[in-house]
Amino acid sequence: MNSFDVMFIKMVKDYQAIKRAKQSLESQNEQSEPESQTPEKLQCPKCLSYDVRQCGYSKVRKDGTKSQRILCKACHKTYTNGAKK
Repeated sequence: MNSFDVMFIKMVKDYQAIKRAKQSLESQNEQSEPESQTPEKLQCPKCLSYDVRQCGYSKVRKDGTKSQRILCKACHKTYTNGAKK
């Protein structure tokens, strides 16, 4: 074997080790995160994009609840996402 073959084999082994480590971390994250704390995927009703973020709250209602404001990063539309206390 020449030096290129040795380097190639080392690179393949390093890649496989990195891939195993990544899979291990992903499985640990899935196991450690309970389903009740996993936020539901919010989707923009206008453009159907999942690229949204929370953007403050709307006014407090008479019953004491308030709605979370959501901003779509794709189309810049804001909307509310249900009532929250």
